[in-house]
Amino acid sequence: MFMKKVVFIAAIFSSIVFWEKIPYSHRIKQFAMDYGVELVEKSSQLVRKISGNERLCVFERRISEEQVLAMFAKDKASAELLFVPHVLMRVRFSGEEDKRAGSHEGAVLWSLSNGEMVLNTGSWTYSKGFRECLMLKAGKQDVQLMQILAGMGGAAPKEVLSQALSMRNVRADRVIRACQKKKLIFTHDNLIYSHFQQPQPIKGCMTVFNSSPVWLAKPKGATVCSIVYPEDRIQNLVEMIFGDNFFILSSEHIHVPVYKVSIAASDSSVRVEYINAITGKPFDFAPSHRK
Repeated sequence: MFMKKVVFIAAIFSSIVFWEKIPYSHRIKQFAMDYGVELVEKSSQLVRKISGNERLCVFERRISEEQVLAMFAKDKASAELLFVPHVLMRVRFSGEEDKRAGSHEGAVLWSLSNGEMVLNTGSWTYSKGFRECLMLKAGKQDVQLMQILAGMGGAAPKEVLSQALSMRNVRADRVIRACQKKKLIFTHDNLIYSHFQQPQPIKGCMTVFNSSPVWLAKPKGATVCSIVYPEDRIQNLVEMIFGDNFFILSSEHIHVPVYKVSIAASDSSVRVEYINAITGKPFDFAPSHRK
């Protein structure tokens, strides 16, 4: 019995020594430490989802189902509660004008459904143009061109745009042709136009928050919408947009409550409207969800 214990201890000791000599063993252990908690949390979420006890981080509803149906009182309507996924990114950044003031920290809320940045959670206004960047797989220089156009009000003569791109060491003609081919920009009356309608997200990295999200149990009968644009693609785009002096500290998924209102017509056709359960206004949904 004594010899068995000695052999067992020796085996453990030798395995530890052997493990330390394996290439990249320290990196493997660090990876396990870094991602172990995240894996446990995701496993717990999966168990809760299967057991019917799923919890969601959401912005609270201010509009009830009854209030939404009252908006369509003249129609034969029914409402279904949806939760639309967004990613909340805690970020650190320093703009070109802010170098003397040092770095800043803030939060950016981005839709994983329509691909746009939330500018303000009070009005629930979104940016315009980033969805096209995701759909058309814009690169870093493509985004730089669109940023410059946004700073010029959305349009500029080719000569002016080329000069601005050259100042950033970008080969203007090649990038302009590439963006035209990708349909990111278009030409009209000797001007080059961008699809960006609102330059706010270009000039500031933060979403304006009017309320904080809360955790709650997923309501019975509610549906969590699928993700259209994965978080890694959103993060890659965000880093291209805000430049080298910007990085993401952490991220988490937040859900926005939306009512899907189905309105039956006399000819048996059904029209669908999406209403933001926070503002009571129409919600900008991803095209793939408009069914």
